Amino acid sequence: MEQHISINEAVRTGVTKLRLDNWTNHEDHIEIYIAHFGVEPRPGPWVKLWSPTNELIGQPNPQEMLISLIGDLDDNCWSPYIQGEST
Repeated sequence: MEQHISINEAVRTGVTKLRLDNWTNHEDHIEIYIAHFGVEPRPGPWVKLWSPTNELIGQPNPQEMLISLIGDLDDNCWSPYIQGEST
């Protein structure tokens, strides 16, 4: 069983790419911007959503979105994204 982390935990440990296990395409993932304010890093105001589907529907890849649209930053539902690895 794979361990899940929150966005805030990912930022604290320097992990910038995450995905949800239920996303069908294994290349789909978000990329977090890490801002350095003071001593502790914080998630930036936006994330990039990478997906080959963006290009199929004629949209830029990645799509940028406010991090507030992702949900609770302390929800342990994310897995680190490793390119080429399927879950």
